[in-house]
Amino acid sequence: MTTVTRSAAGPLRHLPLMLPVFLLALVIALIPVASSRFTDGLIRVDTPQFSLSHGDIPCADSGTTVTCTVQLAGKPLELISDVATFTGSCEATYGGERVSCRKSSDYGLVRPWLYLGPVAVPADVAADLRSDFPWYRDLIDLNWMAFGLILTGVLAVLATVGAVLWSRRPREVARLRTVRTLVTAAVAWALALVAQLLLGPEWRHDTAWAVLFIPHSVIVPVLLVVVWQWACGGEVTGTPGQRFRHGLIAFVATVPYTAWSLLLIGINAGVPD
Repeated sequence: MTTVTRSAAGPLRHLPLMLPVFLLALVIALIPVASSRFTDGLIRVDTPQFSLSHGDIPCADSGTTVTCTVQLAGKPLELISDVATFTGSCEATYGGERVSCRKSSDYGLVRPWLYLGPVAVPADVAADLRSDFPWYRDLIDLNWMAFGLILTGVLAVLATVGAVLWSRRPREVARLRTVRTLVTAAVAWALALVAQLLLGPEWRHDTAWAVLFIPHSVIVPVLLVVVWQWACGGEVTGTPGQRFRHGLIAFVATVPYTAWSLLLIGINAGVPD
């Protein structure tokens, strides 16, 4: 016979809400480094020896042309590019000698990203530039997809294990089951809108509300999280079968919600694709 105990809500019933809150924290952490926030200059410059990030490339932006000069080993690296992202042209010289230049062909960029040929800087200068290059730039610019897949897997495992472990102790139906479900639904649904408003370029803000009604990437994943929250608020018997069901629901809700949320966050943050 299973005894149902009266007790506090416990971590199981907070678990579904923790997912969108964690992703919201990720959105806030991306605000100062998202490429979409760079409204002038260049996103980055890559050469075979080193890379330069947006903050290390002083530029003058006329609105149609970007002109940048970076002093390297006592010589100027001069860059000229139109403001188009993957179309148009660019030019580069180092110490007056021409260096080959081309633009990234990736979509999603809001400012140009330049690839240069070899730049004849001393090896120690190139090493210093590599060590000074922000580690998170490659994560955002080059490895966001891999990061998203790994994070989705990690969160799915944590949610599943947490749901199984935290459903061992019998509990009665939550008194605030409906309220907690509505709060989780609101936060989970709002994440897409918040990401677009905080990370996306200003020209998207006027129609940002439309993202809330994308069926496959917002509405369906949010409904899965709502179902998960409702299930967590029901009576917990602690039986192996029910614990398995809690784990399964957690996994099924976490994977699509996290994956689609990270995709939308990446798009709004200006991650190249």
